[in-house]
Amino acid sequence: MRFPKPLYVDKFQQVSAEVKLNSGEPVVVYTISQTLTDEEKNEWAKHILHHYITDADIETGAKTNNLSKAEYIKSFVLPSIELRKGSEVSGVFGEIVFSDFIEYVLDYVVPRYKRFNTYPGNPNQGIDIVAYKLDKENQDKDVVLFAEIKARLSCQDFHQLQKAINDAEKRSDRKCAIALDSARRKLRSMGNFDEAQDIARFADSEKTCIRIKSAGLITAAKNCTSDDFASHDSFMGVNISSGKKIETHVIFANDLMNLAKDLWERACL
Repeated sequence: MRFPKPLYVDKFQQVSAEVKLNSGEPVVVYTISQTLTDEEKNEWAKHILHHYITDADIETGAKTNNLSKAEYIKSFVLPSIELRKGSEVSGVFGEIVFSDFIEYVLDYVVPRYKRFNTYPGNPNQGIDIVAYKLDKENQDKDVVLFAEIKARLSCQDFHQLQKAINDAEKRSDRKCAIALDSARRKLRSMGNFDEAQDIARFADSEKTCIRIKSAGLITAAKNCTSDDFASHDSFMGVNISSGKKIETHVIFANDLMNLAKDLWERACL
């Protein structure tokens, strides 16, 4: 399922300082500008909602259950903001933000299939994000990316990146193959046959391609600047194991939990 580029994506700003993990590898850090208009927030909220359901299905579902659209979305579609103290919403928010970042900033194709027509509050298992790039001139240079994402919206916690790295390191070839096949089957069931065919290309172990593992963190942070990241120890103790190759990205912004709650409320309007 391909979505138009959300307006908020233009708010991503890369931190200019050279930032490294404790083990010496570079980590790419972005922030999200807080100057979001109501229009941008409303569009972002609908963007999140459309990961779960189409507008036509909202109409049908609300009529079938004798509910308003807002009641139907809140009760039948989106996970509750109160569920497990917001942890489910944090995870969903983090994965969707990183899906947008990987697609619109890093220029991958990110199929949006994991939450479509799923039971609200039922976390999806497996690899968080599967993305890919196709090289029109040389298929051997096609790239598939497997990303593990952690979210800490209520407070600043850059060390959560270690958990994402650990998960990425544990993803065996078999688990990656299972994730690809799951994506292929779900995309076909959604009628997204082109993306399903693209995913099938990477599932074929006899075809050469570039495979990348990635770890991402989205966290709340106050007033962090490029100089802060160059001087403080946010990533001290965060390591990639020797011999492992993991790309790392961090996105931060102030007051993310309240932003997520606001977007969830707007999605129901």
